[in-house]
Amino acid sequence: MVWPNRSHREKLFREIIDRRIGIKFIAQMRADVTARNPDLVKMAAEAGLRVAFLGVESGSQETLRKMHKGIAVPDSIKAVKVLHQNGVIVLVGLIVGAPYEGFRELMATVRLSRELADAGADGVQFSVYTPLPGTRVFVNLLREGRILTLNWDYYDLLTPVLRTRVNPLIVQLLSLYANHSFYVRKYIKGKLGRGVRSQGDKARLLRQAEKYMWRRLPHFAQVTLVDFPLSLIKTLLLYVRRERLSQEVVSELISQSQRIVYEEGFGLHRIS
Repeated sequence: MVWPNRSHREKLFREIIDRRIGIKFIAQMRADVTARNPDLVKMAAEAGLRVAFLGVESGSQETLRKMHKGIAVPDSIKAVKVLHQNGVIVLVGLIVGAPYEGFRELMATVRLSRELADAGADGVQFSVYTPLPGTRVFVNLLREGRILTLNWDYYDLLTPVLRTRVNPLIVQLLSLYANHSFYVRKYIKGKLGRGVRSQGDKARLLRQAEKYMWRRLPHFAQVTLVDFPLSLIKTLLLYVRRERLSQEVVSELISQSQRIVYEEGFGLHRIS
């Protein structure tokens, strides 16, 4: 649900409701569209919207500006409230470790995740800023010599792959801390009766999710206590042994990134 397709989505939701199709679905939504169109969100919920993913990205307005997100921090908080009030499970995506972020901006994102939890967010995904090959950001960082590796196995949104203002180990540790603290804090506040209350389908789905989390606790413990320390070592070695990229490789990557490659029908098309 984005600005250009609001009227189309409204027509779609109305058709689903009028025909009593009875489906349940997940949607990706912009925070500003959600915050400023509560009637559309209400209609979506009536049509069967049960889970929404919001790309909030950062708690720093300056970072959002540099990311060209076009949203404001208050929009994200209001969007979560609107979705929660309509019985929709809310997942938010946040990013840490952008090349222009300092520690203050990182902590602003952590604090925002807690505000969003108090507003009704049910899940969070903290990703490490990763310049994907082919993007403008990747090309700029490549030219600046800030890319640490071209081994695509590291481009998993969990491992820092570029030099930033904050040590990459701190960025990685902060992403784990922020993710875990979100759920622990939300769980404790809920058990103490201080969290936001959910009703209807949302409450039922969240109870199922909680049971699933408890069953998977041994796996999560292994990831935190075994896999994550090994990942930190990998990041340290990556930072210390930074690859030396030849000018030929850099030039070829920049040239390839300046093309759009897409598949249509049976052919492969390139647009310069």
